[in-house]
Amino acid sequence: MKSALLSLIAALLLLVPPAFSQNKFSVRPVVIVRGEAYGYAGFAGPDAAAFNTSVKGFGSGLLDVLAGRGGIDLLAAGTDKIFLTTGIGYGVSKFRFADNLVPALSEAGVLTFSTDPDVSHDYVNTFFGYGKTKLITSVLYIPLTLNLNLGKNLLITASGLADWQFFSKYKMKYLMEDLKVKEVIKSGDMKEYPFNKFRFGIHAGVYHKKLQWGICGSYSLTTMFKPGLGPQLHEYRVSLLYNVSDETEKLKSAKK
Repeated sequence: MKSALLSLIAALLLLVPPAFSQNKFSVRPVVIVRGEAYGYAGFAGPDAAAFNTSVKGFGSGLLDVLAGRGGIDLLAAGTDKIFLTTGIGYGVSKFRFADNLVPALSEAGVLTFSTDPDVSHDYVNTFFGYGKTKLITSVLYIPLTLNLNLGKNLLITASGLADWQFFSKYKMKYLMEDLKVKEVIKSGDMKEYPFNKFRFGIHAGVYHKKLQWGICGSYSLTTMFKPGLGPQLHEYRVSLLYNVSDETEKLKSAKK
């Protein structure tokens, strides 16, 4: 399947005119890979104060593996200097709560969170300790990105995002005396939680091509939960932008 997809993309690239000037507008297939990780994930909004995601000064998701966003742009429109791109991406967000929050869903479908009332549950409350409460979500997203090349090495981007959340999980890990306990609310059990499955957001970044790193940030304009059925929280993330690579010419050359 993967090889067939790459062959199709490469065949499309051969249809693109072999050269175009920086000032010439064109619509063309591309293969631009983007990746971000090692970020601070948190919440803004009216109820954000009760959902602190910093533990002992460490930001939620800062050192989590398999957290972040990565995507591939497949279509571009514009010049070499300024152009729009779109494609598809995949993202994982992990929110570790400082106040040991435990979720509860009422019969009316209203979701609330409260600090675990069981004092025998020791969440340790150190970033590297065993205990934690953590919300994990996964999304597929479609970006529409404005790209601006400044000089040879600086790339500035601004995007609108449409996210579809297809997975969620909640972890509670604590000590009871010397016993390690882990409770997990699986994705199937969270289907009734009032998440906004479709959310819209914005994203911006600055990337240095020679150094191969940059910084980016995103903010969800849509609340994580449906109004009136859960806390009013807007997800945000500040991340290391570790990869923006244009593989278009490489694929064209490989096809030849």
